[in-house]
Amino acid sequence: MRRGSSVNFAGVRVGEVRSLKLDHPRRVVAFALIDPTTPLRADTQVGLEFQGLTGVAAISLKGGEEAAPPVPLDED
Repeated sequence: MRRGSSVNFAGVRVGEVRSLKLDHPRRVVAFALIDPTTPLRADTQVGLEFQGLTGVAAISLKGGEEAAPPVPLDED
């Protein structure tokens, strides 16, 4: 993954990765800008998907029940 990589919800591009930082030797934190109309819920699953022949990584967002609460907001 790199800056500018896609953020996809159900296969549709809804944002992009703006920065990456190493938080721990086995954990990377990605800061991404996501379209505010994206229906993110507390039970939305987050993962990685690999695209194209080069295998460029993208953040994948899937699911979320309509009845589930929205993702809580913090100061960011």
